[in-house]
Amino acid sequence: MKVVKTSYDNITAISKFDLQFLKSDQVLKKYYAYTSDLDGIKQALLNKKSNYKFRKQLSEILKRQHANTEDSRVLEAIHTLKHDNCFCVTAAHQPCLFGGPAYFIYKIASTIHLANTLTHHFPEYKFVPVFYLGSEDHDFEEINHLNLFNNRIVWQKENHSGASGRLTTEGLTDVVQTILNLFENQTEKREILNILLNTSLHEQTYNLVIKHFIYQLFGEYGLVVVDPDDAELKRLMIPAFKDELLNQTSSKLLHITITQLESDKVKVQARGREINLFYLRDNLRERIVMENGLYRVLNTEYCFTASEIVSELQKHPERFSPNVILRPLFQESILPNVAFVGGGGEIAYWTELKPIFEYHTVQYPVLIRRNSVAIIDITTLNRLTKAGIEVSDLQYPFEKIEQDYLRENSEILDFSEYGKSINTIFEQMHDQVQIYDQNSTGRLIADKNTMVNKITEWEKKLNKQIILKHETKLNQMKSAYEKIFPGQNLQERIDSCIWLIAHFGTEIISFLVQNLDPLDRQFMYLVQQPDVE
Repeated sequence: MKVVKTSYDNITAISKFDLQFLKSDQVLKKYYAYTSDLDGIKQALLNKKSNYKFRKQLSEILKRQHANTEDSRVLEAIHTLKHDNCFCVTAAHQPCLFGGPAYFIYKIASTIHLANTLTHHFPEYKFVPVFYLGSEDHDFEEINHLNLFNNRIVWQKENHSGASGRLTTEGLTDVVQTILNLFENQTEKREILNILLNTSLHEQTYNLVIKHFIYQLFGEYGLVVVDPDDAELKRLMIPAFKDELLNQTSSKLLHITITQLESDKVKVQARGREINLFYLRDNLRERIVMENGLYRVLNTEYCFTASEIVSELQKHPERFSPNVILRPLFQESILPNVAFVGGGGEIAYWTELKPIFEYHTVQYPVLIRRNSVAIIDITTLNRLTKAGIEVSDLQYPFEKIEQDYLRENSEILDFSEYGKSINTIFEQMHDQVQIYDQNSTGRLIADKNTMVNKITEWEKKLNKQIILKHETKLNQMKSAYEKIFPGQNLQERIDSCIWLIAHFGTEIISFLVQNLDPLDRQFMYLVQQPDVE
């Protein structure tokens, strides 16, 4: 594999906010606690060391969560977390169907690489890569599918309410078989996937399936998967959750921050609720709302007074689940974390949260954007070559590539000078009309605009005929380009983890861990090289 890097400035699918963050925009800086670099991490380490207080509890909980784990590297990492000089580098994601889109893997690989980098730069500390599994997520339609060879493979399940991590594995066998059938005549790839997928299905719940899937890919790197849907972890959050129920502090702080963001013309990612907690039972995850002085769980008969809901929280903390506003607070409260590795959308909603962290005296982490990657396999590379597109050309929008080709291979007509001439003529006429027929100046302007528009129409019409002569070649070029940026989107958001592993084998994981450096703020093309005979 060859690594080719380019500036994110050249990637049209990257959002405006993403670019602002990557460029350390001055407007955004005040919404974060640290700079997204080694200096920021150094400062965060000093602050976290004096503020984190749950090492013993976390270690015992993780031991219990990994009671059936035999991987010595994972167990060693959990043991290391007990030490005062050990900290986390954390990524988080909901449990998408067998990883879902490819960036799921890129995110984890970026996190492991960063942990290794910090170990090198700060040898007085130890760093453990952590994956915070969003097992409490309840939007089944977001996680129940993957895209493979233009096939949308869906996990069909009749009863899918409640937290996704608590779902049974019913129906997953059919999903695995559907995937394997797509590789019917590819014995080696089929075997890789058969081992990876089928060995996960012995687990009883979906969170354990995904946990097993992740460990098969990344266990050897000492990655620790944390499942937040845990009564003892949530017990650590009782003071914060109690405040949320009784005082709705996060909503009040969020309102102030959102007003500031809007004033700074920064897009608001999440607006939160009056109470940013869900009530969680098996097959149930619904919002808690205030109605007439009572706490009601939407779409249920559950109803509590203030004292009753506090009692419920203290007896059953596992029944309370943070939404997108409080989830980061939960994560950073329970983990000795110094850096959070996330995508552009994730980092965007963190802009709103700093005052909430300050109120609860919880250390806000260094935010690091994960690597974005496009894979160019041999087949796609050959298609690009045949179409006359170099990898270096991919930094431009397809429209520019198309125009450059047409400019080199035909004469694209440009009538803009004709339009300028018309404008000049009518400007000269305007002075005369002002003198002799002032009432007709409006008609004159309208006539001018009509003529200019007609010139533009003829330019488009004739150029369309020119383009038609090159239609086959342009379609070939567009088809190749679309493999890298499907529908003008990032490939990593469309293509699945499964394709990546099937095509390159599990060896791709070590390559990604080695090469995905989130401190290097560049977009990466990973180009498969032809075999040398």
